[in-house]
Amino acid sequence: ALDAWDYLQKPIDESDFKSEVKRALTYRRGLTDTQPAKGEEGTFPKVPDLRISRRGRDGVVQWKGKRLQLSMRKIDLVEALARNAGSLLSHKALYEFMVSGTNVRNLRVKISEIRDEFRTVDPDFDCIQPVVMTGYLWKID
Repeated sequence: ALDAWDYLQKPIDESDFKSEVKRALTYRRGLTDTQPAKGEEGTFPKVPDLRISRRGRDGVVQWKGKRLQLSMRKIDLVEALARNAGSLLSHKALYEFMVSGTNVRNLRVKISEIRDEFRTVDPDFDCIQPVVMTGYLWKID
């Protein structure tokens, strides 16, 4: 009802707030833009079942043709992992996609929520793997 799509962890840092407002405005402009933008459809050679489109709310992320509900921050994390499929991404590298709460615990929670969302459409989903005390990777077969 409120069209909320992400949150900021308290206490809110002014630069985090400005960054998030800027991101929301960019997203909103994308919803009202009627011309298709080149290169916005995200496809990943090593992860052919994943599609990410940042244009509008319908079908933003699809796994095996089924729509997922993910916040913009979670989409950023999924995209980073998919672009680097088969390679380890450190916690520090993944913090880049989190505006606030950049610590291992919050990253772990976001990744867990992402995996849970994938499992709503694919109960056998196990592509996002933790690497103990290091980071995460998108496992490829």
